[in-house]
This record gives sequence, structure tokens and C-alpha cells, in this order.
Amino acid sequence: FPRARSTEPRRAEADDGRAPRRSRSVARGGGGRSGADGGRDGGLNREICEQGSAEGILELYEKRGPAFIDLNLVTAFHRIAKSSGRERALGHATFEIMVN
Repeated sequence: FPRARSTEPRRAEADDGRAPRRSRSVARGGGGRSGADGGRDGGLNREICEQGSAEGILELYEKRGPAFIDLNLVTAFHRIAKSSGRERALGHATFEIMVN
């Protein structure tokens, strides 16, 4: 179900004094301080998300494995878990390397 939007204007600071929450686009790597090149990990995360299958993600890891940082691995595991080919990916040798 879609969420109802608040009619109150956004505040620069939360009521309890905390900093405001980042927008969804920044949290998902779509903006913020990453810069034009995608930042340290944003570009690789974008490539991970562009893969059409679990096998595509595994192939990307085979090509660029040393460039993967923890954030990229988490993204890759999440995308594999959501994919329809996850059962095949779980038995793949590259997946075993990623996990270990």
C-alpha cells in the first residue's frame, strides 16, 4: 500500500535535535557526496544493480572481485537473494569465494 504523504513541511532538523534523515536517493547511492564517478563504491554498486541475474553478479565478481568492498558484497548478496536464479547461484564456486 502506498504511504500517505505528510502535509507538514519538511524541517531542517528533527524535533529531538538529531540531523535530518537522508533522502531515499542519497541512501540508495543516487546522490549525495559520491561525485560524478560514483564515489569509492557507488559506481560498482551501480554495476551490481544493473546486472539482470544472479549469474551476472557472479560474473561481475569474477572480473572485479578485488574492487569489492563490504558494501558492494552486501549489495551483491541482497541482489542475488532477490533474483530468481538464487538457487543456482548458491551452489556456484564464485559464490563460495564471495562468502569466504
